Amino acid sequence: MNFYRPGVRVCSRTGLVLVPAAGEREFRVASSSYGALNPPVRGPVGPDVLSWSRHDTYGGRTVYTASTRGCAFDEVLAGFRRRLGTTDSLVKDAAAVGLTVAEFIAAMEQDWASLGVLYPGHVPAAWRTGRLMFTVTLPTAGWWVALDAPESIAAIRSELGDRLALLGVTDLDLTVLYGGNRAATVQIANWVRSTTVEDDTRPHGIVYRSRHAGGDVHAYWLRAVDAGLPLSSEAVTADVGASIPVADPDLLATATRYGLVIH
Repeated sequence: MNFYRPGVRVCSRTGLVLVPAAGEREFRVASSSYGALNPPVRGPVGPDVLSWSRHDTYGGRTVYTASTRGCAFDEVLAGFRRRLGTTDSLVKDAAAVGLTVAEFIAAMEQDWASLGVLYPGHVPAAWRTGRLMFTVTLPTAGWWVALDAPESIAAIRSELGDRLALLGVTDLDLTVLYGGNRAATVQIANWVRSTTVEDDTRPHGIVYRSRHAGGDVHAYWLRAVDAGLPLSSEAVTADVGASIPVADPDLLATATRYGLVIH
């Protein structure tokens, strides 16, 4: 994991492992209509968090970036994968109306775009054309928190053990940090976001290894925007984005690994 670099330390105040910010240039796939740095604001404590991303926080906005273009595609296309042991769900649907899968997809593209329907194993053209690949420049100073370090896990256990137990967490390890219990991961993220580290600053967010093993991911909390300040007040910037062609080599590499058909 390349974020474990010189300068990493265990915070004397929180026990969390701190990784120095280094102005990384990373990648983010996002809707062209929203842009790179305009994620949804999450609701207050109480709403269902099952649809939230792993390190989202209550009442806040979180931007996720990946260390490589391939990792960015890995992150956003995972939801298109077929479950293990299943076949192409479109074969039967296409045959029922006397079309090939390709013809069926062409006929359905407009509906997919308007309804947001995801067919496992297929990435519709509307998905690509509605998104851009952005390059995001991360902060040059300050700290990220690495949750998967043993010291961080110990600090979280000490601080949040009782609260996590109420959420069904019987032990804290990487299966929880990388797992699907959003109530637990959001609880952890909220605590980390609230901390003040040893130099009296607050962490930018969380850095972690992608669970798809293709690179590293940063989760940056838009603290200034959440406080009502303009986006220019944030320590991150983004370019205007680039289109995602059907023949994009990184897109196709992810598709090959995931068994996807790109349209």
